[in-house]
Amino acid sequence: MKNRSRVPQFGSLKRLWRPQGNRCGGIALWLISAVGVVWGAPVRADTVSLSAVMEQTLLHHPQLQLFPHQQRIAEAQALQAGIRPNPNLSLSVENVLGSGEASGFSGAETTLAISQLIELGGKRQRRIELADAQQREMQQSYEQQRVEVLAEATRRYYRLLHVQTLLDWSERRMALEQDALQRIQARSRAGAVQQADVSGMALQLAESQLQHRQLQRQAELARYRLAAMWAAEPRFERAQGKLRQPETVPALAAVLDAANQAPQHLLLLEQGYAAAAQSRLAEANGQWDLNLGVGVKRDEASNDTGLVFSLDVPLQLSHPNQGNLLAARMAEQQLAQQQQLLRGELRVQLMAVYQSLQAQTDKVTALDHTLLPLAQQWLQQVQQAYQTGQQNVQSLLAAQSRQFDLERQRIDALHAIWLQLLELERLTGQPLASSSSSLETES
Repeated sequence: MKNRSRVPQFGSLKRLWRPQGNRCGGIALWLISAVGVVWGAPVRADTVSLSAVMEQTLLHHPQLQLFPHQQRIAEAQALQAGIRPNPNLSLSVENVLGSGEASGFSGAETTLAISQLIELGGKRQRRIELADAQQREMQQSYEQQRVEVLAEATRRYYRLLHVQTLLDWSERRMALEQDALQRIQARSRAGAVQQADVSGMALQLAESQLQHRQLQRQAELARYRLAAMWAAEPRFERAQGKLRQPETVPALAAVLDAANQAPQHLLLLEQGYAAAAQSRLAEANGQWDLNLGVGVKRDEASNDTGLVFSLDVPLQLSHPNQGNLLAARMAEQQLAQQQQLLRGELRVQLMAVYQSLQAQTDKVTALDHTLLPLAQQWLQQVQQAYQTGQQNVQSLLAAQSRQFDLERQRIDALHAIWLQLLELERLTGQPLASSSSSLETES
């Protein structure tokens, strides 16, 4: 008797994937989706689960290892932005080493002064705002990169599942063809069929065996490509689980609504905030600054000492930062235009992927309810007719090949469905396969 239990949600791992301050809430979406793909197989020591793939990828993928360094660089730049100008200490000596009364140091005039640059226009605050905006942009850029890396890891995991399913399919085909070959050989020895029929079935089996060896090589390559996501050699033989059809697919309206939280869209928003901060800094840098000074002056000739004060103000006959200000404003407008273009492109991409997803879903439904039952019925009828001599080997081969070709189409369509669901989630940054939470696993 089979026990049925709910699929775990792996909440602790999702918390691992979502750092503090993450504005892209769907980063762990592929594990949620893949629960619907991975089912019906008990955990083995030589298998790898999608949760393990995600964890190893996040911990060891080379591109993701650069982020801590980039984060420290951004923190250092934010620190630099808040530093105030240091005061200046100056010493000047006049009327020395000259001629007449100015010979030697008897008529020297010595001034020791300290001055401080006072920034006006809120320059320091604008630098801090720009550094903070750039830090948020860097964080969002990492979030987008992490989405891409996790999507690639999931894509490679699906590929390994796909090839494994094809290997199982190939083994079933070879077993059926081997059984048919033995039956035909027995009838040939009895004189019921010609040797050409034996040769035809043997050829079909040989082709299936060659295809099986090619699939084995593809599976080996898929294992190495998957393990390369965490820069390691594969220590597993199989991916855990089997492909199955999702119970439901997301509605198109939900997919289009999720585009507002797309990682690309959020990154452009952060870049827009950074461009606006750059524009405000350029405007502040066009404001003049004060340089105030105070010091002591000593006149050796008169033996007098007094205080000196200084005030330096630039004469701004023209805007000193007008070029940088104009460039910053143009960059801000360019990013606003890019946001509008991206929204349109995302909508088109999502609709194209969604239509392909619907087409593959319809194909699997037609295969399950119409085509495969008919192919199985045809094969059974041909097998019965062949036993009574009413059908030849060519008809039997055609019926067997047709059934296995349709089974191969179903496997490829299932793989395509999950790849397209993954693509929708990669583009939107949101989990869309809501039905996966209700799926069950058998043990």
